[in-house]
Amino acid sequence: MKLSSLSLIILFFALVMFTGCTDNSVSSGEEIVPGELLATLEDSETGVDPAELIQSFELELLEYFQYVRILHIGVPEGEEYKWIEVLESHPEIKHASPVRNNVTLR
Repeated sequence: MKLSSLSLIILFFALVMFTGCTDNSVSSGEEIVPGELLATLEDSETGVDPAELIQSFELELLEYFQYVRILHIGVPEGEEYKWIEVLESHPEIKHASPVRNNVTLR
């Protein structure tokens, strides 16, 4: 599947906005939305259903942004960083991060 220039620009800005530190640490003063994560799927289309993928972890898919392949996921509060590690170990997930309080998804 070829991505248009507009899709690439949207993907770039989405990743810039949603990507956290690679060490998953919370800097001082940084606040996250409890119980919510964002995850990006790998670039290759494997035919995996995002809802089934997230349900296989017994988590809730809150929203799927199909064109940029970003998942908005509900996780148990206080377990955000545990689930980031679990999700990022799956071959279909490229990156996962907490939702920052200053990010609006709609």
